[in-house]
Amino acid sequence: MYVPFYLAYIESVPRDTLYLTRMSQYAADIRTACAI
Repeated sequence: MYVPFYLAYIESVPRDTLYLTRMSQYAADIRTACAI
């Protein structure tokens, strides 16, 4: 499951512009992983 890691990731990254950029990248990675 990706959920526990996803929540831990959110808590570990500062909520700023870099955070938004990383979340966009991370979301794309999840879609890729689910597509495989």
